[in-house]
Amino acid sequence: MEIHAVVTDNLNPKILEASKKAKEEHDFGKTSEEWEAIEKAERRTIRGKIKYAWEDYIYYPTYRFFRRTGDIPSNIVAFWQRGRRGYADSDSWGIDNYLDSFMPELLRHMIDDKVGGGNSYPGHEGDLNCDTAEHWQNTVEKIAKGFEAGRKIDDLAYKNGKQYRAEHKKLEKQRVEGMKLFVKYYTHLWD
Repeated sequence: MEIHAVVTDNLNPKILEASKKAKEEHDFGKTSEEWEAIEKAERRTIRGKIKYAWEDYIYYPTYRFFRRTGDIPSNIVAFWQRGRRGYADSDSWGIDNYLDSFMPELLRHMIDDKVGGGNSYPGHEGDLNCDTAEHWQNTVEKIAKGFEAGRKIDDLAYKNGKQYRAEHKKLEKQRVEGMKLFVKYYTHLWD
């Protein structure tokens, strides 16, 4: 306590006032709605218009351009690795994301071309009505939606606690159903 008192006594009052003002301006306990209202009000001022014009039209586009061009060499290496051995080193960093990125499209291609299922369409045990092309296409679509749900779970933005949990629960249920079907019919996913 004594050290703090000595340090604050020796500081310039202008510095202390600026420090208090900065702390009030950057209160991290505010909600996203409060921050959006602050930004909206700030954008109406001349200073805010200049600041956000700089950020929106110069800074961030330039940053994104150089960020993306910096990825070009690694993208070329990944392209070469995929062509040579079927996968890139970067694919193994998140195999779930890698599979989620292309499996829905691949499965839907099977549906559109009416392929898969081997010599006959697999049906559910004991249900004679399930051994049809239409049922097989619906099953493959559920598998594709399971992979898409996995991708959406990874991309889900945290907004509101209840809303996030409800959306996550719905997507997780869809993902689990798709993965169960994928495992069950794995050996039938061929032409």
